[in-house]
Amino acid sequence: MEPTDPDESAPALVDFVPDPAARAELARRMSELADLIDEAGDALGEILADVQRGFDSAERSRGVNRSST
Repeated sequence: MEPTDPDESAPALVDFVPDPAARAELARRMSELADLIDEAGDALGEILADVQRGFDSAERSRGVNRSST
């Protein structure tokens, strides 16, 4: 059975950096980047929900009745 977690199948990026200080900095920056990506995903989800609400409101004002999925 193959591993499902990518971290189990390949060495971490920080393993390719021999300098411990540089490795720590890389790990810190990768963690910050992951946090930023999560925040961006949350923001995008909120934007998409607002857009959907806008479309739904416009349809209701025009009398369009569509089933929600």
